[in-house]
Amino acid sequence: MNPLLRDELAALIAEEMTRPEAKRTESATRRDAMLRRIIDLQTLYQLGWLVRQETMHVYGVLECLPEQELEALIETLQRAEQAIHDGVPFVEVGLIKGATCTWVA
Repeated sequence: MNPLLRDELAALIAEEMTRPEAKRTESATRRDAMLRRIIDLQTLYQLGWLVRQETMHVYGVLECLPEQELEALIETLQRAEQAIHDGVPFVEVGLIKGATCTWVA
């Protein structure tokens, strides 16, 4: 296992263990629900590329993301879902990092 990834996982586990047991269970259930939602959106709308883009800093390992980043990722995936439904290109809504959108009329 990558030493940086191992250290991040150890820090997350240590932080989680400082919480009261009831909060840990609630938090674990919430995290599980968020991870499942991310995977569902990723699969349903073929957004694996977007998940990889948003999780590059943790080497693509969703489980290493803190809850705030999981929530932000879900919001990003929901923006992508809405763009798909509206027929708007991902570049236009700013989902592709490093890309610029210029329209020629």
